[in-house]
Parts: sequence; structure tokens; C-alpha cells
Amino acid sequence: MWLGEFGINPNTPGELSGLLRDSNRSMVIEAAMELSEREVRFLHDRATQVVVPLVWREIANVDVRGVGFHLSTIPLLQIHGDAVANRAAERAEQLKAELSAPSFKLRIEVNPLGHPLIHECLPIQMVFENYEPGALGVLEYHSASRIYEREAVGGVNLNLDAVTEQRRTQSLYNWREKYKNVKSELAAHYVRETIAQKSGVAGRFPDLNETLTALFEQFFPDKSYHGPRASPAGLVDFPVWIDGKPAHDIDELSSGEKELVYGYLRLRNSAPHSSVLLIDEPELHLNPRLLQGMPDFYHKYLGSELGNQLWLVTHSDALLRQAVGRQTYSVFHMASAAGPDAPDSQAIAISANDEMERAVVDIVGDLAAYRPRGKVVIVEGDPDSAVDVEIIGRLFPEFEKRVNLVSGGNKSRVRDLYAVLSQAAEDAGLADRFYAITDRDHSSLESAAGDNVMKWDSYHIENYLLDPSYLRKAILAVRGTTKTPSEQDIEGWLLSSAKDLVERLVLEFLQGEVNDRLVSSIRVGANPTTRTPASDLIPSIKGSAERVAAAAHDLVTTGGLEEREAEFRESLIAALDTGTWKKEFPGRRLLNSLVDQHLEGISYVVFRNLVLDKMAEASYRPAGMAEVLEAVVKD
Repeated sequence: MWLGEFGINPNTPGELSGLLRDSNRSMVIEAAMELSEREVRFLHDRATQVVVPLVWREIANVDVRGVGFHLSTIPLLQIHGDAVANRAAERAEQLKAELSAPSFKLRIEVNPLGHPLIHECLPIQMVFENYEPGALGVLEYHSASRIYEREAVGGVNLNLDAVTEQRRTQSLYNWREKYKNVKSELAAHYVRETIAQKSGVAGRFPDLNETLTALFEQFFPDKSYHGPRASPAGLVDFPVWIDGKPAHDIDELSSGEKELVYGYLRLRNSAPHSSVLLIDEPELHLNPRLLQGMPDFYHKYLGSELGNQLWLVTHSDALLRQAVGRQTYSVFHMASAAGPDAPDSQAIAISANDEMERAVVDIVGDLAAYRPRGKVVIVEGDPDSAVDVEIIGRLFPEFEKRVNLVSGGNKSRVRDLYAVLSQAAEDAGLADRFYAITDRDHSSLESAAGDNVMKWDSYHIENYLLDPSYLRKAILAVRGTTKTPSEQDIEGWLLSSAKDLVERLVLEFLQGEVNDRLVSSIRVGANPTTRTPASDLIPSIKGSAERVAAAAHDLVTTGGLEEREAEFRESLIAALDTGTWKKEFPGRRLLNSLVDQHLEGISYVVFRNLVLDKMAEASYRPAGMAEVLEAVVKD
């Protein structure tokens, strides 16, 4: 089934070479597997019995496990019986000897010619070949393609061998059939348990109702399920109870509820002891509320109670945050196997055990997008809207995939966050892990010091969107061809808005400088060891008041304000004359003005995203952004 899914014909030489990323190198997959004491004892005690099917294939190419080995094969016994017996005895001794190892190596190599080279590991081969779920663990795979259809119970099969054979054929990879006949299995379990009770051997089968009751109590507190019930019509019902009364059939659960109930039932029914359960996207159909407590529930009832190991592949931040940093779980990030940043191991552990790593995990936000060991780039922007992060990710997706992008808030917050993290990283010997990128506006606030603090070469990151050709394409998308302006028209609109902003910007620049000068004059403090803090603060308060008064007098009487006003105005007018205004004026305001004055009925955010779409479709890379981001990657 696996070969079929990948379109590989095993009978055609070299077909496996299609799996190779590098046609000149072999692909090697290795694993180490441990067996429980019970599994080792079972294989040791039945060594001859379990190797017989293998020996028959080796000698006569006959499968003796299924219905194909019946009376018509008696001549084969007459011909090969002695050879099989002798070879089975040898293989049994080999198996017993190899079972003494603490773990077992599994290895397959596909060379550049597409030939598979398989390392023989007899104990594990016997585990896979002998489906004995009561004694030997299995590998059980549950794909993300899970569909829970309604089912009418038409009959109950009490033949345990038939049930075992059905599960054997569905084990590991036959995910299409796994979720069929769930209600039939529940009914069969109910009937078998009823028969066992009548015969005085109750408890032979695991009680699914007990854990199902716990599942409903934890995830659906307004509902309850008490197992199948015999109806007056002689049928088996599966009622779900609400407020102490049967309300609807189990088939009428929602998709999310079925994901938990049916998914759990199939896992519990098919999961014997000492097994490995592989579950792809356990959050399928579930909202974050239903995900709360799911890892702990699976760990208790499918993991620790049965001695199983669970592997969950997930994109859910809600699931990851319940597991990361806890000793019960191991969390890994699957990194790309190719590219300049490809690690030695694709599976990178996320521990969050030290303070710095916990801080990084917290500020990154979505753990599913977290890249352990990746650089952390803090940019300006509201963490809720994350505009800067969105623009970088849309225009430079390859950069976003290599780093952890974080919205740090305004310039002051970016500065403080970077300073704290970079100092912690330097103390840990990771000086080049943290970077900060801020807007190059006219704020007099100093950015954080350090080689890893960078600025865009424009006022805002939105300045990079002020390209008339892409603005026109965005307008065309919302207006159609009837009223689409030319690129020259759009350029003129933007320039006109910039001219209208000159005096407003001069005022804001002056306000910023005055505010910073006055605020910097205030320095209040006292000796930390003081026993009279109120009186000891008075000198610094008086000193601050005197400095503020002196600064205010200087600003008002010396003519400095008029000089700075003239300088700011001259700088802005020069930018208009030289054509550098698209970098020197606030791009966010210019774009907003364009929308307000010329695009009635369209919001700024919608239009901005349209411009981004057009740029992303054309793989447009603003040169100023590219220069800064390349410096981060290069470092």
C-alpha cells in the first residue's frame, strides 16, 4: 500500500530511486527499537513456532499464515517437511540468541541505482510477521484522512479470529478502512462481554465503557455515554444522554465530538500493549476548547495504562503548549532536510527548560511556527495585527521560513525586548541569535545599541508598498477597467498628499524633540538603603523641576525652536524636490490618504493587502528590505 501510494512498482528495477533527493547519494533510514520483557519472553518461548512461516517462504516460497495453506498443500509437506523442520530449528536458535540484545537495529538503504539493501533483524521481523496483539506490540498509523460515516449495525461477528484478521489487515497503513464498523465493534464487544458474564468469566475483555465515560466527563460535561443498550425491539442502541435522559444516537455527534469518541475507540480497540501509535493531526475537526487536556487523556488511557508510545504530528499551537517543557512529553520541530540552514538532525527538540528559551517560545506566539535554534528577528508593529511580520512574510517567504519573526510593539518596546534577550543570549554564548529591525522614522528615541540592530531605509515598512505599478494593479482589482488611473496619476496623488503633510510633520518632529528633552530632564531617585524615602526623594524632585524649568526657558527664549522648525521644513521640501519623499515621508499615511481620497468604499487594510497580493504574485522584492534581511541571514 505504501509503494502504491507513491506510485512505485517494486517489480521494476530502479523504481525506488525516485525517492532520492540526491541521485548521487544513498538514502539510509535507521531506527533502534526496544522490546518489552513480555514480548521477549513470548518470542523466546515460541521461537520455533514464530519462525516457521519465514522458513516456508525461504524454502518453498509458500505463505502458511493464511487460508492458502490447507489440505491441498500436503504434498509440499511431504517434499519440504524435513528441510523446514531443520531450518526452523536453526532459525529458532538464531532468534533466541539475538533476543538477548538490549535494543534492535533496523536499517534500509536505497542506493543510487534504486536497489534496497535491508539489514536483517530477525526479532523485529518476527514481531511484524506475527500479528499477536495480546502478546506482541504493533505499529499503528492513523492518518489525517479520517472520515466518520454513519453506520447501521446489521450483524455482530463473535468470531475473535475474524476480528483479529480484520485488524491485522488494517494495521499500520490501511487507514481507509480503520474507521469503518466502529459501532459493530462496540456491539460485538457488548455481546461478548454479556456472554462472558453469563458464563462466569466476566472481565476477559477490556472495558471500553469505563474510559469512554471518562472521555465524556472531561470533554463533553453536558453529555454522557454509558455504553450500548439492548432495545425492546431486540436491537443494540448507542444512546448519548443529556440531563439524565437518552437524547440521540452516538452517530449524531458532531464531527469534532466524533473525532474524540470514534478516534479514541479505534485507537483503544486496536492498541495492544507495548505498541507505537502514530497519529497525524489529532486536532482534526476539533476547536481549541476540545483540545484542552487531550494530550493528558491520550497519555493516560492510550500511553501509560497500556505501555504504549505515542507519536503525534500536529500544527496546533494549543496542543503544543500543553506539552512543551513537561517531562511527560518530548516535543520536536521537523526542520527541512535541504537548504543552507539544514541541520544535522531534522528532528530538533524544543525543551523550553531554560529561561531564555521559555521567553523566546512565549514571544514567538504560535509554537507550530517556532523554529528552534533559528534567529529571532524582532520588528516594530502591534503584536495583534503583526503588519510588519505579514509584509515580510508575503514579500520574502524564504526569509520567514528561516527565522522566528516577532512583532515587538513600538520602537521603545522593540528596543527593550531586544536588549533583554540579546544580553541573555550573549551570556549563553549565542550572541548572534537576536536581531531587531525598526522603522527609520524621525523619532529621536535611540534604538538599542548593538551590531544586530537595523533600520529600514524608509520611514515605515509601508513605504515599500508605494510603487505606482502595483498600486494600479490593486486599484484595477477593485474598480475594474472603467475608472483605473494611470501610474502617473497615482504618483501625482501620492506626491500631493506628501506636500499636504509638510507642516503637520514639522509640528510632530518638533513636539517629539521637545518632549524628549523635557522628559530626559526628570531624574527622581534616592539611596536604596534609605529609611526615610519620602524626605530623601525631595532633592531629586527639586533638581528635576529645576532642570525642566531650565530646559523650557532655553527652548522658549533662545530661538532654538525656530531653527529646528526651519531645518525640518527644509529637509522635507528637499525630499520633495529630489524625489526621495517616498522614503522620507510616512508611507502609512500616504497610503491611507490615497484610499480615503480616491478609493471610496474600500478600507485601508483591504487595499494594503491587495497591494501585497499583487507584489507577492509577481515575486517583487523591494531593494531596501532585501538589503536589511540579507544582512540578517548573512550574519
